[in-house]
Amino acid sequence: LFRELPGHQPREVWGVAFSPDGTTIYSVGDDRMVRAWNVATGLQTAIGMHHTSLVSCLAVSPDGRWIATGSYDDDVVLWDATSMSVHAVLKGHTHDIRSVAFSVDGTILATAGRDQSIRRWSIPDGRLLSVHDQHKGTIRALTFIGNHKLIQGNAEGQITIHNRPGESEVLRNEFHSEEVHCLTVAPSGLRWWFDDNSVIPPQADLIQSAEENEVLLYGCKQGTVRLLHIPTQQLLLEKHLSANEIRSVAFSPDGRTFAAAGDDNAVHLFHVASGHEVLTFAYLPAAVNQITFSPDGQHLAAALHNGTIRIWDAPRKH
Repeated sequence: LFRELPGHQPREVWGVAFSPDGTTIYSVGDDRMVRAWNVATGLQTAIGMHHTSLVSCLAVSPDGRWIATGSYDDDVVLWDATSMSVHAVLKGHTHDIRSVAFSVDGTILATAGRDQSIRRWSIPDGRLLSVHDQHKGTIRALTFIGNHKLIQGNAEGQITIHNRPGESEVLRNEFHSEEVHCLTVAPSGLRWWFDDNSVIPPQADLIQSAEENEVLLYGCKQGTVRLLHIPTQQLLLEKHLSANEIRSVAFSPDGRTFAAAGDDNAVHLFHVASGHEVLTFAYLPAAVNQITFSPDGQHLAAALHNGTIRIWDAPRKH
């Protein structure tokens, strides 16, 4: 353990995200605030407050200039990351916001939630670009592939790719009980994920041929984590954890490891090539709502349901 932050105690922490340079970590929670912390010192450096209900999600723009937060007050707020002042309030959703995501170039923000719609906004002017509301079930997870393509997972167990506004394709339908709670795409191609010590799985040829943005990692209710090859929709890996629901998944920046966490009070790390669980942070004091790696891969942070934030150091190579 590198550091433990008091976070939003006695309220819950719902989301954490690093700045692009890894020096700051932002958090949101049940106290309606967005907070900034110095990673090296553990000191809180700024507080922003505008939402009137719990803040459920956040994202930091790729250039570090903006922070976007979504709340159960149905609003999305765009914050200036330097001053922690409100730059714009994006209104239009009619129910809880569950996910926000920036495009790779940072010019578009996508938002989604319980009103079953996806909205795209122009950044930084906050202009609404499009609305896509042909969904069934709460949209719990949303991420960009590039600057235009989106992948979303919902409470009906459906994963959908939106190539552009108005153009979508259902990628996968899970069993009705397997709500998709979180998802992310591999940060790079997979062909170099194997080394001399790897246990080569049956689908090695497919994994090694996968390009950037072609592998999806997602977590479901009932504790299931899966790796999916997007072009062929072939399942590459499936893990069943002790959690009743997986609330967050994340790839390490180099793509060799992924982490999964949920309501079993643990963070599980897996070696992607072999599928082996290589490290577990168990017996945490509360369920884990979100996990994220720092951009340089030096830290892993977890937002805990007891209001604290835990940050672990990456293993040092000797």
